[in-house]
Amino acid sequence: MILPDKHVRVSILPDKHVRVSILPDKHVRVSDSLLNVGAILLDAMRPSQTVTELWNRVRARPEIGTFARFVLGLDLLFILGVVSYRDGMVVKGP
Repeated sequence: MILPDKHVRVSILPDKHVRVSILPDKHVRVSDSLLNVGAILLDAMRPSQTVTELWNRVRARPEIGTFARFVLGLDLLFILGVVSYRDGMVVKGP
């Protein structure tokens, strides 16, 4: 559900919500935006690897924070056509 303040509320567990923003703005720091999460994922990616391998490479980064933010960042890259998913592997490029 897109809220009027351009943030997205994502239900992770019942009664648990994560508030995220794709782009930074005056209320969201660059380091907290999904654009930054996507940039970190791209930087950490090999040409081809599993989702688990990528998660293990970036999970300690404070900007990533949770698996939910990791997945949202990966989704953003997929939507933008920067990564694709083939044969169980995350692949750079369309």
